[in-house]
Amino acid sequence: MKNTEENFKDGEENPIKERLRKSAAQIRAKYLKREYPHSNVAVAEINLKGDVVFCVGATAKGGNKSPIPQKPKPKSEGGQFEPTIDPYSGYLMDTDSEYKVFSEIADTLEKLYDIHVEGTIYLYTERQPCQSCQGVISQFNEKFPNINLPLEQVFWDYPYPPIQA
Repeated sequence: MKNTEENFKDGEENPIKERLRKSAAQIRAKYLKREYPHSNVAVAEINLKGDVVFCVGATAKGGNKSPIPQKPKPKSEGGQFEPTIDPYSGYLMDTDSEYKVFSEIADTLEKLYDIHVEGTIYLYTERQPCQSCQGVISQFNEKFPNINLPLEQVFWDYPYPPIQA
């Protein structure tokens, strides 16, 4: 996965990334009240065929520290996707903001549409998605094959795992 900001020349910023980054900053200010690197925030913009647009955002925290307060159920317990243990941290990544965002999107699409719905998703996450979250994105792509979301077009600002100084 590469940071798509590299696709722009001479410091030109991708307007979609900038819009989503601002939304993430608003979520961080409202729910976390602390600057990065405390936790992670992810925001997705979903554009469906037929001019339907909606957004979903989450933090890696729970309760009143995230727009999505509950941890999603894994697929093995009736949820949408199966998170995995991250090889870097050694933790099951079941509270990650990307996992919450894609679970919420899948729930919404299943309730209001069907798995054949067409569209595009733009994802911004402060931190580069970990291996587990990349797996969740791949599971989403398999479940909703007509939603355009290539892994190499996910926007992020900070590498994961963090670069050691």
